[in-house]
Amino acid sequence: MTTHDAAYKTHSQRVFDSAKTNTKESVKAYRESWDPKAMRGDPTLLIPKTVATTMKQNSEYKTFYDKTPGGKLIKVEAAPFTITDGQGNTRVVLLRRDGKTPINSAQFTDDRSMVPATQEFKDRQAKNAKGYQDELETLMKEQLTTDDKGTVDKSSKPTDINAYRASMDIAEWEIRTGADGATTRTAAEMAYRDAVAYAKDNPDVKNGFWYCDLIP
Repeated sequence: MTTHDAAYKTHSQRVFDSAKTNTKESVKAYRESWDPKAMRGDPTLLIPKTVATTMKQNSEYKTFYDKTPGGKLIKVEAAPFTITDGQGNTRVVLLRRDGKTPINSAQFTDDRSMVPATQEFKDRQAKNAKGYQDELETLMKEQLTTDDKGTVDKSSKPTDINAYRASMDIAEWEIRTGADGATTRTAAEMAYRDAVAYAKDNPDVKNGFWYCDLIP
């Protein structure tokens, strides 16, 4: 059994156990919150079904969008509720209009510029990518050699990375992870140097950038 399989088995058991004391809507949301990368679900979505649990709506319903890449715009109406259990512990959960079904705040956002399927996201991505393209092209030039006449030796080009396409991927990574500019620049430079090393060790690979973790 792989580590992933073991983690999912544990998640499934926790979902099964949670059904005994939590509402069916929240148990379903918990089951569907499984994150294959983090290898866990979000237990904060669970809502106890005891009569001692109270819920108070904090603001009006508004539209939230699924920011998971996939090309299709998925939106739901939800509002934040403060849930208080029998021990007086409180937490805030986003609930759909039925007042029962929670949505994963890590998956949904009301900021359209964080949602890949929107024009707002594309505009933000293009704006952020502009600076990264210039910096990436500078890194690429450092790898080139020229002859006495200043002519570039094409054979010295370490990869066939397209600076524009790569900068768009970098900008998407920045938006999706919430990283700041400094962190993104460091990650992008490391990804490029890893790509060069990968291409060097694998001559058949023309664009090692696609093999790094920075690509969404």
